[in-house]
Amino acid sequence: MGKSAHHQTENKFKFQTFSERIAKVDIDVIHRVVHHDDTPEENLTYFGEAIEKWTELNCTKHYADFRKEISNQVQTFAQLVHHKDDIVAGLTKHLQVPNSLALDALLDLTVQLSRDLQKDFIVYFPQFFKLLVGLLVGQDVDLLEQVFTALAYLFKYLWRYLVKDIQQVYGYFSELLSGTHREYIRNFAAESFAFLMRKRAEGTGRLLFEMIKGVKGQMHSCIETVLPLMLSKLGPVGKNIKKSELPLDLVTRSVSYMFTCVCQYISKEHAVTIWNIILSCAATISSSCSNVPKKKQTLLTSYLTKILKLADQVVNYKSGFLVTDPDKIAKTLIEILKEPSLGEEIDETTIHLVTSLLLVSHTTLLVENSVKLISQVMKKKVPCDIVYTFFKSLLDLPLFEKNVLPALIAYTESVVKEGKEREKTLHLLTHIILHKVPLLQNGAELEHYSGYIIDYGKDRTSVVKYLSDMLMDSSTELPRLWSVLVCLPHVRPLVNKDQLIKVILKKLDQLCSATGNLTDDQLYFIYQIVLCLLKLQLDGEIFDWIPVERIKSQISLYSNNVHILRASDLYFTQAVIDNKEDVLTEDRLLQIYSFYRIRQLSLRILTHFDMRLPSVGNSSDQMGVFRICLEAEETSLSVQTYRERQMFLQKLEFTTVQYQIPIGPFTQVPLRYLLGLNKEDFWNLYLNHLKTYSRPENISKGTDSSLEQDDIEDIFSSHKSTLCVHEDVDYNNFRIQMWKTMQSFAQLCESKSRDVVPLFLQFLQEEYYAVDDIFARSQNLLKDKPVDDDKMEDDDTEEKTDKELKGEKKKSRKHVTSTLLSQLQLLSLFTNPKSLYKEAELRNIYMELLQHKNGEIQRVVFKCIMTYKPQYLVPY
Repeated sequence: MGKSAHHQTENKFKFQTFSERIAKVDIDVIHRVVHHDDTPEENLTYFGEAIEKWTELNCTKHYADFRKEISNQVQTFAQLVHHKDDIVAGLTKHLQVPNSLALDALLDLTVQLSRDLQKDFIVYFPQFFKLLVGLLVGQDVDLLEQVFTALAYLFKYLWRYLVKDIQQVYGYFSELLSGTHREYIRNFAAESFAFLMRKRAEGTGRLLFEMIKGVKGQMHSCIETVLPLMLSKLGPVGKNIKKSELPLDLVTRSVSYMFTCVCQYISKEHAVTIWNIILSCAATISSSCSNVPKKKQTLLTSYLTKILKLADQVVNYKSGFLVTDPDKIAKTLIEILKEPSLGEEIDETTIHLVTSLLLVSHTTLLVENSVKLISQVMKKKVPCDIVYTFFKSLLDLPLFEKNVLPALIAYTESVVKEGKEREKTLHLLTHIILHKVPLLQNGAELEHYSGYIIDYGKDRTSVVKYLSDMLMDSSTELPRLWSVLVCLPHVRPLVNKDQLIKVILKKLDQLCSATGNLTDDQLYFIYQIVLCLLKLQLDGEIFDWIPVERIKSQISLYSNNVHILRASDLYFTQAVIDNKEDVLTEDRLLQIYSFYRIRQLSLRILTHFDMRLPSVGNSSDQMGVFRICLEAEETSLSVQTYRERQMFLQKLEFTTVQYQIPIGPFTQVPLRYLLGLNKEDFWNLYLNHLKTYSRPENISKGTDSSLEQDDIEDIFSSHKSTLCVHEDVDYNNFRIQMWKTMQSFAQLCESKSRDVVPLFLQFLQEEYYAVDDIFARSQNLLKDKPVDDDKMEDDDTEEKTDKELKGEKKKSRKHVTSTLLSQLQLLSLFTNPKSLYKEAELRNIYMELLQHKNGEIQRVVFKCIMTYKPQYLVPY
């Protein structure tokens, strides 16, 4: 008899063991479909909605007890955030209840709480992670699946914050990956950690570092096997040199981060192994590059570039802290440089590594190897941009003049002789000279100003001839002419010096003849001409080349220009050095005498002249008012030196300064100088330092901004702006200080009320009512009327955004309010207000301002009203 239909197939309800059930658990939280109504409405929370959902699905006593503890705490997001500590305490408490029937609900609520709190949940993640891992020890497959799902969702929602501290996250998982846990736990931990690792290359790099990390600043013994294997993954695969299928960008970032961790951990004495592996790998790749076809050579070149960048990373760590044997590194680099050029990228990387090694190891590297490295760079057939960047990077090398400068002279001569990159050569020479001997700030530096000699010798004439031709060419642009003037006093030999000086003077004549029409760039060029001629002269010839009348005429035309004042300062300082009494006469002082940089340079110019001072008993104590002002001006504003500056300013008091004022129209010199001072300067300086220390420390990336100046126009503009510091006068603050000063002699101001009160009323009408719509006497109802498009100016450069206009209006209102307060404070000091000019109008204004929303204005206006001594008011 055959089997019944019910027994024809296999029994679908076959018993499954625990291992089989665990193997079939499939958790996928990444590809879950999100429904359109999944996001809660405003002010509601994921946690609150989950509470309502599980209230219907789970009616057990365990869940009811939990819900009772957190009732009325999760209706809104604000409540949830406020009570988050209580909610977390309740969840952790009930997750630890043995055999709880509410675990499915509590696990889901934990996930929803993490969705609501996001970053704030990270604080509680370690304790939840420990609790959930503790639930994995049971044999309930459904519970294990729920716990795994909850953990997976936590990783999904919090990974952006977890990967920021991957080292701590690794600590969570390291215990789960050990052999004491069951295989399915280890698998889940590995998959979860791999999920986080994929999110950031730093995570993989950290994992690689932990693999080779030892104890006490050492590496594990496996490093000699593992590290070469890691480095091999950066390049092609196998002996046939095939392109790797790995994502090389991600691999490179991971290995780079691993080296960052290694540098931070390893001690110097244990870094030898690292260097042996890196140098061996680099040497092997370099020797193989020349023996393979072009296509495979490209793969090996990219591989070598990555290895050298890792070496550069280790060299630059803490300025060469891990460089154990610089000569061994130098020898490897010399051999790499000897190989034929394999491309601009590998050449640039190699030369950058040479630069780093020379800078960090100049005290320990043998001179022989230093010279060989520089020589090999010169011999390398690479674009001169790379070589010039190499020279610029070595400017601060202590032995630059001995080891680098001769090679630089030979290289630049060959480049210019071949007619290549001449302008870049001029830029390089300008950059080097300005770095070694910066431009003079004032005449005080002139006597100690020495040149930086770049001697090409008699046989090398190409560079000197190029500079001469540039100067004599009438079509040369101003920045290039300026660059030539910077270089000429320092370059040797100058064969046709007299002819060059004539050309320079001719250009000066052309500029000075265009009276009153010179740009700031042209005035800066005049300053450079004066400085160049001062260094080219031998014995006072500059006073024959540039008559003093020309300096006087330029001062009269551009008395507020810092470049002309600086040039004049240098000129008259040289006159003092050469003892040119015919230049420094009292008559000439009277002819030229009529903010910080301008004031300082003007004082320096005036101190050069001989002046007749009033006769006193001890003339040795007479400094002269110009010298006193200059000493005060040149005393830096700081907490340490302000008393010294105050000492000089006290000498300008009326009773003591009279014998320091020269005979002539100089009686107002002390007053004019003191009015030019701004007491806010000290606080601006102090607050800048205070803000610097209140911000988190910025880590320098070691870049030199000067290397980013790509052409002569950039370096011209940069140094012009360095010498010309624009210091705008704050007229609003100056006016406020004047009104505050008047409070010191309020009785005199009260007697002059016919002058003071109209100023106050004019201020209200023209400035205050314009920014305060509430107290304005009138309003323009047409200001918002639409304007015909045809009548609007089509000029985007003149338009301002609403944000900018609001910012300007806010700033203007602040200045106006401060001015109003200072004026009202003065009026509150008047003792007889009824006798003031336009008293009735003033009283009405007081009553209006008493309704002002600004409490400070109300307080000062009330003081003004109290000056009337009304019987119905009593001060308290």
